[in-house]
Amino acid sequence: MRTNDQLEPNIFVIFGGAGDLTSRKLMPAMFDLSQSHAIPAHFSIIAVDRVEIGEDAFRKRLYEGVRKFALHSNDATLFMRADQVEAAWQLLMPVLDAWKASPPSDFPNYAGAAWGPDSTQGLLVQQGHSWPVPVELAGGSPQGT
Repeated sequence: MRTNDQLEPNIFVIFGGAGDLTSRKLMPAMFDLSQSHAIPAHFSIIAVDRVEIGEDAFRKRLYEGVRKFALHSNDATLFMRADQVEAAWQLLMPVLDAWKASPPSDFPNYAGAAWGPDSTQGLLVQQGHSWPVPVELAGGSPQGT
């Protein structure tokens, strides 16, 4: 099974996004999938409806649906207010900008969907462990394709 950062980016479109099905079933299910890291890291949801509803009312409806119907909704630490999100990004962006401006030359970067730098396998071997090599990386084809 691939992790959420190895899955292809997706856009999920909901027709009737302001309806009861969206707030009671779809969004709580999407929230649970997100908490289980079972959807791509780059995942967008577009909700459209013929009923006009304001953004704040729409967000509140979805929030209440997730709080009431999602399996993982009892943990208040999973939710942040908009001002908290904004404050977190204000704190983090200077760090990300500094890293982007001067990346370390000796950092073992590797491609997305890879198993990490070769040196990680060596660390595991030193401890008597190893990661199984997926069929795709071993030169074969994945089962079922």
